[in-house]
Amino acid sequence: MKIIPLAFESMGVRSMATFIETDQKILMEPGTSIAPKRFGFPPWKDEFDALHETRDRVQKYAKKADILTISHYHHDHFTPFSL
Repeated sequence: MKIIPLAFESMGVRSMATFIETDQKILMEPGTSIAPKRFGFPPWKDEFDALHETRDRVQKYAKKADILTISHYHHDHFTPFSL
């Protein structure tokens, strides 16, 4: 089993996007977002950079996935994009 974290708080975004590879390729929670304001401040450039980087990573792995799982609809769990 191979587990690849794609987007998490520690990577600068709100998300828990994870790619799991066994006999199936599974993408869990294919979304990533940032907070519009945190402690009263708007997002910093680094946060926007992390958002774009993690969204690109999620899209890349979505193309490889056999299965996508979405627990519920918030942009940190599912971000609409074209494949």
